[in-house]
Amino acid sequence: MNLKQLVIRIVIFIFIFLLSGCNERENLTIHHEIPVTLHIVNQKGEPIQGVEVTIMKIAKSDAQPVIERGQILGKTDGRGNIYWADGSKGNNFVLLNKNGMPDSYEVSLTKEKKKSSITLLLND
Repeated sequence: MNLKQLVIRIVIFIFIFLLSGCNERENLTIHHEIPVTLHIVNQKGEPIQGVEVTIMKIAKSDAQPVIERGQILGKTDGRGNIYWADGSKGNNFVLLNKNGMPDSYEVSLTKEKKKSSITLLLND
């Protein structure tokens, strides 16, 4: 093999390496957001307005919610709905609070089992 062939092989190798590296970077920056509407109802199945909703991601290492990673979505509308536009794949805690009456749920979101709406019961 002469020097010219060696240089060509090195250039091709570098080109392939750079292309595969670009794909990995693009995959790393893709966010796996799963938009979902949370529908909050009382024990009678009636929607509850004004429920404060906070989302906390559960750490993979110890399966405990981490308060620093909490995201306050806001309060439910008149139909008991609040839109969670950037739902995070995996296990999440949904904390509900209405007039000092807290409640929590563990919600698991996956790409394979997309639900556009999740109904949660707030005990009065």
